[in-house]
Amino acid sequence: MRLDHPGRASALAAAADVVVRVVGFGVVRFGVVRAEHGTPR
Repeated sequence: MRLDHPGRASALAAAADVVVRVVGFGVVRFGVVRAEHGTPR
């Protein structure tokens, strides 16, 4: 994978930021649901 193109580098950074946000939100959601139900699935 070559990152010598600024456009690709910025797109990759944006994609990584989105992934971090989505994963973080999913983890928080899962934690809240588990705390509410109190039973691991």
